[in-house]
Amino acid sequence: VEQALQALAQEAQTLDVLPLLGVASEQKSGASAFAALLDLDEQAQALPAEDMGIALKRDLSSLLTRYPGELKRTRELIVQRLKLRDSTEQKIASLQTALDDLEPEIRSEHGRIQTEVRLIQGTIIGIILLVALAIDRLQRQL
Repeated sequence: VEQALQALAQEAQTLDVLPLLGVASEQKSGASAFAALLDLDEQAQALPAEDMGIALKRDLSSLLTRYPGELKRTRELIVQRLKLRDSTEQKIASLQTALDDLEPEIRSEHGRIQTEVRLIQGTIIGIILLVALAIDRLQRQL
């Protein structure tokens, strides 16, 4: 990439040395365009025409000077994204390991809670049966 960039810079220097083509573009201001619509442009003075080669050379040199910086920033962003990806993968792996370590404790706690729930359900059913039996006895005595 650097070699191609150097070759382009040499070609741009060669182009800078060459004479202009003589193709000019008209410079118009907003006022002269408005005057042309109203046929008042006869009084207006035309701005000097600029050779299109000047603008093209300026654009090319701007691109050639801007490209290395943009390439450097892009490379830095790629490195940064790779570091972030690696960091995220490490965090996910450590989280997965922590979850795997907690799994036996969670399963034993789940089993303990299930046992307590069954005990409470059995106790409530027993109490309901005792209340029903007490109500039955009371109704028979009355």
